[in-house]
Amino acid sequence: MFGADRSTKCFAFAVVLSVLMLVPLCGAAAGTQPTEFAGLKVTVLLFSGRPDPSYIIDDAASIDRVKKMLEVAKEAKFEKPTVTPSILGYKGIVVENARNVPGIPSRIAVYNGTIETGLERKKFLADESKTLENYLLDKAIESKVIDEKIVKRMKSEEDMRKDTH
Repeated sequence: MFGADRSTKCFAFAVVLSVLMLVPLCGAAAGTQPTEFAGLKVTVLLFSGRPDPSYIIDDAASIDRVKKMLEVAKEAKFEKPTVTPSILGYKGIVVENARNVPGIPSRIAVYNGTIETGLERKKFLADESKTLENYLLDKAIESKVIDEKIVKRMKSEEDMRKDTH
């Protein structure tokens, strides 16, 4: 390199500089990227054809409260394959536990007083007072992903469905 001409030295310098700039980026790609979320991802099933609003529950007190509500819910018979109906408008809430928070199933679906847990081996629980569903809706309002007007509309749609059945 000592006897190389000026263009060769410039090229070598550029290569070394490029490598030095890329090394930190490679370290970031090797597993030090931030996680998507920590805790429970809650999605309110509202829309058809556009993304449903979602938020994260990651504080210990709220996670503990969800656990307790699941613990007190009694096992129930449910004749359909899922609690989330195939309808327009509000059709329940899905909680994903992708980070494997201890004591909470990997997936929970809640709708109209029934809780569904698990993926392949589903279990159904009764929540007749809709404690978990109302708590998750309140957290959605608190997280500002939905507002109280949406909740009122959801409840009026639910009442109308009850009247027609």
